[in-house]
Amino acid sequence: MISREVESDLQNWARYSNAGTDGGPPIQRQAGSAEGRHIPDDGLIWETHHDKPIPINIDRARMVQNVYDTRLSSPERRVLQAEYPHRERYIAFDKRGRKYFDRSKAARLQGTPLRVYEAFLRKAAWIVELEMRGHA
Repeated sequence: MISREVESDLQNWARYSNAGTDGGPPIQRQAGSAEGRHIPDDGLIWETHHDKPIPINIDRARMVQNVYDTRLSSPERRVLQAEYPHRERYIAFDKRGRKYFDRSKAARLQGTPLRVYEAFLRKAAWIVELEMRGHA
């Protein structure tokens, strides 16, 4: 449905959107430890290399943000928000307790039939792909 490259760009955009205004971490409003803003050594933050956050490609994220702001309709923007930066809002659990993204829940909460929601998703991804190809 969505190419790997576009999926990667949209996931990168989600990380960027959730990171803060400058692509860095969100601004701390209060101290996270007794040391205030102390950042421990890398070995104390991440137990394995798999836990390290994936770097944000700020240039590509800003290109996606520009497409989002200027080329997508309001329903397409709502679908991309649900699928990417706000994905955690639509998490459900299967019978074994494993979490998964519940697209039907996202569609229902937006008041959109699932097939229409998925059409908006495909169209938004297609527009992002066309714009990103134009900047390659």
